[in-house]
Amino acid sequence: MDDKMRNPGKIYVVAIGKMILAGIITLIFLSIFGYAYYHTGLRIKSESGATDYHWEPKTLMSTMKEGFSWIKTDSNGYNNASIPAQVDILVMGSSHMEAAEVAQGENTAAQLNMMLPDMNVYNIGISGHTIYRCVDNISSAIESFKPTSYIVIETNRIRLDANEMEAVISGHAVRESASAGGRVMSILQRIPAFKPLYSQFDAWRAQDRKPMAVQSVVSSEGDDYYTTLEAFLRIVGEAAETDGIKAIIFYDPPQEFDKDGNLDYFHTDEDVTLFRKACEQNNIVFIDMTDTFAAAYQADHTLAHGFANTGVGIGHLNRDGHRMIAEALVAEIREEQK
Repeated sequence: MDDKMRNPGKIYVVAIGKMILAGIITLIFLSIFGYAYYHTGLRIKSESGATDYHWEPKTLMSTMKEGFSWIKTDSNGYNNASIPAQVDILVMGSSHMEAAEVAQGENTAAQLNMMLPDMNVYNIGISGHTIYRCVDNISSAIESFKPTSYIVIETNRIRLDANEMEAVISGHAVRESASAGGRVMSILQRIPAFKPLYSQFDAWRAQDRKPMAVQSVVSSEGDDYYTTLEAFLRIVGEAAETDGIKAIIFYDPPQEFDKDGNLDYFHTDEDVTLFRKACEQNNIVFIDMTDTFAAAYQADHTLAHGFANTGVGIGHLNRDGHRMIAEALVAEIREEQK
């Protein structure tokens, strides 16, 4: 009788063993590829409240799906080459300031450090931290890092949502979540091949959990909107004034091309006027990068957003965008110091 017929159990064990081995080998190769192609590490809840979360300290962050970058977070879990003993300028913002898409020495904060050798700049920009989260966290950020001169906030939106502002003003804003809890989940998310799959699955689940739009209690037009906007930005002005520092908010406008191939933006002149007025009323320096970005494109078709592996002019800031912002901030700071 054939050996295979005598030992069917052995055949199944061998087959299962081969499948497990093939799965392990596949996982290893996918993880190696994922580690180089796109890897962010773990989100960790921020105990200081300066941000809602930070990345795992001293971990590699890599991306080749938007830009080409391989950086290492500092011991606080933020994108900085080092942590200064004293922070003179603290930079807050969203993924545009986290700047995982460009080399560590090319982001706004790093270029500020080079352009302002007499001042130390520290960057706590992190994904998901739009202006609503930055304003909500500003007092904790100042208390944690104690900037001596400036607090800089990035925003890529100028027409703000009344509900979101009201939530921050009333103290009921929702924080960005850290990684899913549990020992098993933490171990799994350390496997580079697993995290992209989990992120996509979580994004799919989030669509089902997403609440329906709620009628705003404040009109998006007229005096009610401006009153809310002014009260929202007052949080920034008062936090900076309390600690004897200057607040700067800069607007990094998303860009697009119209049907005729001309560079266009999503805001109106009135949006900028109202935001600027609210900043001035609260002693906040406001920098609008719209004209600077437009001039760069008109001069030599330099775009502030987009990479060779993305759509033209869309997505996160590229190194030219970071450079232009750093130059604008330096000019403003030098003017303020006169």
